[in-house]
Amino acid sequence: MINLPKSQPAPECLAIEKAKANGDYKCGTVIIRIQADFKNKCYLCEEREPSSINVEHFIPHKENKDLKFAWDNLYYACQHCNNTKLAYSDILDPTNEDIPIHEQLRFELKPFPKEKPKIKAIPDSQTARSTANLLNRIYNGTTKLKITEGTNICDKLVRELNTFNNLLHHFYYEPGLNEDEKNELKSRIRRMLSIESSFTSFKRQIIYDNEVMRQEFADFI
Repeated sequence: MINLPKSQPAPECLAIEKAKANGDYKCGTVIIRIQADFKNKCYLCEEREPSSINVEHFIPHKENKDLKFAWDNLYYACQHCNNTKLAYSDILDPTNEDIPIHEQLRFELKPFPKEKPKIKAIPDSQTARSTANLLNRIYNGTTKLKITEGTNICDKLVRELNTFNNLLHHFYYEPGLNEDEKNELKSRIRRMLSIESSFTSFKRQIIYDNEVMRQEFADFI
């Protein structure tokens, strides 16, 4: 999970659909807009270009029309995460940039096959703990089916971290690199730390935890 601002204003169709008896909150440009806002990533697990997509209500609407059609309540999620979240409501809001996610949660994963992520709450707050609990359930699964789904996501996450770690090793330890080659590596590292990249929170955690790399790549995070 990473902070991603929501675009404004709301699509005009939402007010029109809200006035109908059986209106559709996925109307007009809604899906295109939230796909762009969330960089085509599930806002919870951060998998990029998920194969199953839901327009998810951040606060469960429970047939409350105001919540059901509120633009600020519509998020981009994969089916696995949406089904795991269900009625969770007290979680960190990634669109609220006043509360940086990286100051609320710690993302840990050893870059070895079949390792499982560990998400930890940094401050002792109910919201941070609830979010960490949800993300751990997402990555580790809660039923046989969801364990398989979570494992598939984690395998992609491990591969992404291995690619990222290899770039860092080349940048710092590859002998004989000239300035252009170092700049090319730095550019690739920048792209992997961008909000558009998959599993950005885990890669940025590696940088946050290392003083030398934090200074080197400060402008990228």
